[in-house]
Amino acid sequence: MFVNDEELIFECMNPNQTTAPHISVIMPVYNGEKYLPEAIESILHQTYENFELIVLDDGSTDGSRSVIKQMSLRDRRVHPIYLQHSGIPKTLNTGIKYAKGFYIVFADSDDVSLAERLKSQLVYMQRNQLHICGCWADVFGEEKNMAGWHLGINWLPETHEAIRREMLFRVALWRGAAMMKKDVCVDNPFNENIIFTDSDWQMRMAIKYRMGNAPYVLVKIRRHEKNATSIKKADFVKTFRKSRFRFFYSCFPNTPLSDYLAFNRVADRLPMTSLWELERAGNWLVELANYPDEQLRKKMLKRWQRTCERSANLGNKVEGIFRHYQDKMNCIANQF
Repeated sequence: MFVNDEELIFECMNPNQTTAPHISVIMPVYNGEKYLPEAIESILHQTYENFELIVLDDGSTDGSRSVIKQMSLRDRRVHPIYLQHSGIPKTLNTGIKYAKGFYIVFADSDDVSLAERLKSQLVYMQRNQLHICGCWADVFGEEKNMAGWHLGINWLPETHEAIRREMLFRVALWRGAAMMKKDVCVDNPFNENIIFTDSDWQMRMAIKYRMGNAPYVLVKIRRHEKNATSIKKADFVKTFRKSRFRFFYSCFPNTPLSDYLAFNRVADRLPMTSLWELERAGNWLVELANYPDEQLRKKMLKRWQRTCERSANLGNKVEGIFRHYQDKMNCIANQF
C-alpha cells in the first residue's frame, strides 16, 4: 500500500531556508562496507527527492569510508561525516546536530528502504498527526541471527496505544525504520551511556509523543552475523529490561512489585513460580489485551498460552486457570 503524489501534505518550513531539504536521512556506519552501497542506493532511489543523506562513519576500519566518499562524489545529496569510533548513540546525535531537514529519518547501513518509503511515511505521519512514525518491515538474511525476529513480514502495532502495550514485551517501533519531526530528536538526544538505542529512547518517547506504524512494508531489515543485537545479545537484553522496568511504572505507577515480577516473568518467557503468580500474570495479559486491535489481542492470548505451558509443573490447576483467563480474553474480543 503506497500513497499518491497528490496526497502529500507539506508542513511549513523556515521561510529563510527555502533551499533546505525537507527530510534529513541519517545513516550511521561502522565496518559496514559489505552492505553499505545497497543501503545508500535505496535512499538515493526514493520517489520523494527533497532530502539529504547524512552518512556518518563511526571510525570504521574496513572500506566503508571509501564507499561513502565515492557515493558523495556521485550524488551531492550524500553528505559524509567521518568520526572517531564512539558508538551508535553518539553518532546519531551528531547526525541530528548537522541535519537541515524539518523531518529526521533513520536508516541502517545494512538495511534496504523501499523506493516509496519517504513519501509514504511522510503522508502517513501527517495524516495521522504523529510525532514519530515507523512501519512494517520485511526481515531477510540469516535465520540463525534473528535475535527475536522471524524471516518475512514482521507485524508491528499501528496505533500509539497498541505500540505502548506491545512495547512492554519487545521493540514495537524500529529505530532504523523511523521518521520524526526534527525537534523531537533535538529535545530528546540518545543516551550516549548505553550501547543500544532500540528500547531506551523509544520508551522515553512513547511517554511524551504520539507514535504510529504505517501498516505496510517500507523497509527490508537484514539479519546477518555482524548485527549488533546478535553479537551483544546479552547487553541488548539487559538494556531492554532496565528500560522496560522504568516504562512499566510510568504506565502503571502504583503497581505492587510482586505484580511486576509476575508480568516480568511473562515478558522474559519464564515459568511462573506459584499459582498465585500465574493468576497475576493472567490478569496483566487480560488488561493489556483489552484494546480494539485484533492482532494485539492474539499476541496476548498466545503469550498466555505459552506461559501456562511453561508453568505446567505447578500442577493440574494450571489448566483451569488457563481456561479462565482465556475466556476473559475471548469475551474482550466480542466487545469490539
